[in-house]
Amino acid sequence: MSISYLTSEQRELLTPGQIGKLPYTDFRYLSAEGVDHLSPAQVATIPNSNWFATMSRRSSGLARRRPGPGARYVQGEHQLPDE
Repeated sequence: MSISYLTSEQRELLTPGQIGKLPYTDFRYLSAEGVDHLSPAQVATIPNSNWFATMSRRSSGLARRRPGPGARYVQGEHQLPDE
């Protein structure tokens, strides 16, 4: 079930563990503080830069996040390091 059905107050109560299980389609409902709990692996699931246009101003901090150590930039997308 999507967190789109939750109120903004309920979304603020999500734990980091719950945020860690969200698909990219729900990132737009997170506050800036919630975005800080997304893992690099979750961010890597974002299919393209057009998706950022769907984000709220509050959660757009994700667009300013930098990839972590070991990430590389390939064909316009941030890629996680090979494991």
